[in-house]
Amino acid sequence: MTLKEVEKLGGKASVMFSGGVDSTLVACLLLDKFDAVHLITFDYGADLFLRNARKSARRLIDLFGPERVRHDFVNIRKWWLASQVRNARQFNLVCMSCKLIMHTRSICYCLENDIFAHSDGSIREQGQHPEQMEGTLKILHDYYNDYYIDFTSPAYEFSTEAEDSRLAELGIDFGARVRVPGAKGSHIHKQPFCLFAFFDVLFSDNPFYPHSQEDVLEHLRKNLPWAKNLIDSYFEDKGLDLSKILSKRREWLGPEAHNEA
Repeated sequence: MTLKEVEKLGGKASVMFSGGVDSTLVACLLLDKFDAVHLITFDYGADLFLRNARKSARRLIDLFGPERVRHDFVNIRKWWLASQVRNARQFNLVCMSCKLIMHTRSICYCLENDIFAHSDGSIREQGQHPEQMEGTLKILHDYYNDYYIDFTSPAYEFSTEAEDSRLAELGIDFGARVRVPGAKGSHIHKQPFCLFAFFDVLFSDNPFYPHSQEDVLEHLRKNLPWAKNLIDSYFEDKGLDLSKILSKRREWLGPEAHNEA
């Protein structure tokens, strides 16, 4: 799928939304192209201060209007726990396991809400983290494409300064960043805080805590079939025919749709 194909289908998009700088910027970038944007905040049970995401979402709702911005909390605790148990021997990829569950549930959300464009807040400056590596994002793009969803990371090439500058143009100021090893900097009390991600940041450059791109791709190759089964089961449990949903999306896209799923 291409963005041009997507933009003609409903005028809405979605973003994985923590409420931090990256996902807030992505939401704003999507609102430049789409009529409405859905902000999806995931509750997996290990994230503290989820209320911070609500505050950031409210700021966007106040800025762009409730008719253009919708914020949803989505519970993924059961899937998240199953994923962590399944990959318990790969603690160095705990964030990748978590993020794959978020992407998998995002696909379900998009299918339920007739959304054809979905984004995350990955950026190159944090490309040392498994879930933000270029090869990882390419695999995820293909994963979404199997369900006729165009997945992008619109802020990927933004520098820290460029992010802050673009948001400042909209009157959004997150304040000073707190610098931490292995990360570009964070804002205290502006987004949920994950204990697992904290350890991932601390040890991301440790030679005894490796996660090469090939390690990550192998992890995804092992887990993607399982994740797709979660999607199948999700719609089966709701009494919905996933094949009919995908067929309908293919018809909406028209003859230019190049997905072969």
